[in-house]
Amino acid sequence: MSRGHRQATVTILDAHSHMTYQPLPAEAAAGSVEARPVVVPLRQALPWAHAIVREVISIDHAQRIVYLRSDDGDPVSLAYDVSALAPVPVSRALTPLGLAENGTGAKTVVQAIPLRNHVLACLDETAAAVSPRRRQAAPTFVFVGGGFAGVEVLGEVQDAAWDACTRYPEIQPIRMKGVLVEATDRILPQGGGRLSHNTTHPLRCRSIDTRLVSAEGGRSHLDGRSHLDDGAELSLTPSVG
Repeated sequence: MSRGHRQATVTILDAHSHMTYQPLPAEAAAGSVEARPVVVPLRQALPWAHAIVREVISIDHAQRIVYLRSDDGDPVSLAYDVSALAPVPVSRALTPLGLAENGTGAKTVVQAIPLRNHVLACLDETAAAVSPRRRQAAPTFVFVGGGFAGVEVLGEVQDAAWDACTRYPEIQPIRMKGVLVEATDRILPQGGGRLSHNTTHPLRCRSIDTRLVSAEGGRSHLDGRSHLDDGAELSLTPSVG
């Protein structure tokens, strides 16, 4: 791109070759939209820029050098004049509860599609189950993080699971349960008291709980008093910020 008689080169550094429209991954996880419209290739959206698909390891602001991860292990250095940082949302497991090992994020399409497949696989397993206990446990989904991402993913996936039950006569939708857990005393803490209250009421009307949880020993414990069965499916969707 040019400005007057001076030329400027714009370089885009990203570990992925595309950008993601947020919060569309939640719709992709529910099957409301296809994955293709959710992501846009960098080179297609920014044809005038130089795109480098590599992970940024560190930035030396004093020397104006950014270091990129390389294939052979030695960092690749790239000098710059002006830098602009654009953080992206990531799924975070902030407590040592085994969420990172047992859960699934929903902040990217790469995470959203397996999450949708996992929900459908869970319904298939429930429909084929012989044990009554397994029929009750399998359709229970736990969503960790009562921020904007957690609430949206919960609503989308819950609706998708209910709609899918029309193709599973063996499953009673009323027995499915979505459990939303949040570390603070209310959901959507970023949005203020009114938004939190107005959102909590309809969620509870849909059999969705807002209680604290831990996931130790392969079981999900709620409020330190009750727990979910081993068959409960754990979906990791922590809030950001």
